[in-house]
Amino acid sequence: MPVFIANIYVDTKKNLEDFKITTTDINGIFSESYVMFRGRFSDNCLEFFKENFTGVIHNYQHLSDKDWMKNTIDMIKDVEHRSAFFYLEDHRLIASKEKLKKILTKFDELHLDYLNYSYFDAGGLSSNNLLPLNPDYYDEFDTFQLTKDNIKILNNVTPNYWGFSILSVVSIDYLRYVLNEAYLRKVNSKYLSFFLTFFFPFPKYRSLVNYINISLRKINFVYHIFPINSPHNTEKLLHEFVKSEKDWRIGVLHDELFADSDDDNGVYGTSLIKRGLYPFSNDLKTNDIKNSIEIVRAMNKGDERYYKYHSQIHRIYNAPILEIELEEGNIELEYENKSIILKTGMKVSVFINKGVLIKASSYSKINFKVYDEVFNN
Repeated sequence: MPVFIANIYVDTKKNLEDFKITTTDINGIFSESYVMFRGRFSDNCLEFFKENFTGVIHNYQHLSDKDWMKNTIDMIKDVEHRSAFFYLEDHRLIASKEKLKKILTKFDELHLDYLNYSYFDAGGLSSNNLLPLNPDYYDEFDTFQLTKDNIKILNNVTPNYWGFSILSVVSIDYLRYVLNEAYLRKVNSKYLSFFLTFFFPFPKYRSLVNYINISLRKINFVYHIFPINSPHNTEKLLHEFVKSEKDWRIGVLHDELFADSDDDNGVYGTSLIKRGLYPFSNDLKTNDIKNSIEIVRAMNKGDERYYKYHSQIHRIYNAPILEIELEEGNIELEYENKSIILKTGMKVSVFINKGVLIKASSYSKINFKVYDEVFNN
């Protein structure tokens, strides 16, 4: 069974609450955990984890938080298992816990080296793309060998295939291969990275940086597009990897196991917000969104209307909110398996991305105020 690895940055109360929920979802699966929590709420994370997560916990809070790659390579030096599951607090298990355990067990039984568990379409490869790679087929996923010949085929079938994403189960050997830059001297400039990404659209800027790094590696340097303390520098397209003499066994799941809370990552509708599954709590104590649109709706007795809303943008940082104020009449709201009765003068707020059914028991005039971060002042 893979070990659990978390090297995450938790700097808001929202991230902390998400951490508590998403770790609880998968508690009881792993016998060993290797953790480093960074950010303002790192101590809170460690305290909660120690009190609630089962198994042996290896704590790496003593490491510097300036270099994510180096931290992670230092953490896995102590791992005696053959594989690891990488955890991110903003991804929640959407498959069953039993299915996850089964796949993790199969990962080691079949000697896999890499299995992406989320952001499927953005990752650039699905089971329907595998036939030219001569795959092996299984119930939950399919596999293929990442040989030199298959790399050439992949570059034709799916040119933007990511050979590694942090959202994965990975063999320790493959992880060491991915982290081969860990002990090089790393350089990053937010101004240069902005220039490259602005003037050389994806994937051109990545190809340019990769070309530069081929020369820089000769003098033990490497340029990182993202800040050095970010895990995103580990995520690479196939052509960006240093050539390997070893063939790796790659798995491709039929269905994703986890989903991101607020980011579609370029594939519209895949985040938990757009699925109506986030925020995890319906407790709306505060509204951090200042901008709103106000409209008035009228309903006759016996009318029913289901309302749901979210914007088209691919990343939503705050779930949209609907404030419902009843100016006249009587209505009933069905929201998240609860019934809410409103009479004249009463109001309530809901996360409108989750949807709400409104029923009118008399003629009703309703003031809607829709809060969304995309609205201008």
